[in-house]
Amino acid sequence: MKLIKTISTRRLTILISAILLVVGLFFGLQFYFSYLETKTLAEECYDKGGMPELKKSGVKIIYFSCEMDG
Repeated sequence: MKLIKTISTRRLTILISAILLVVGLFFGLQFYFSYLETKTLAEECYDKGGMPELKKSGVKIIYFSCEMDG
């Protein structure tokens, strides 16, 4: 009986650890791709001679404008 309880506890621990790892990876990837998107937009704007104006809410870009001089 004790062996069954140990196996169940071990499986539960592995399951919870795997879920936490997947959730952490998911959020990490969201932040990373949001960073890449922001960086790409800003660099393209700078390359055109503009000044980027960007507003974000969490990982989502809610406003982007590339103000061109002249």
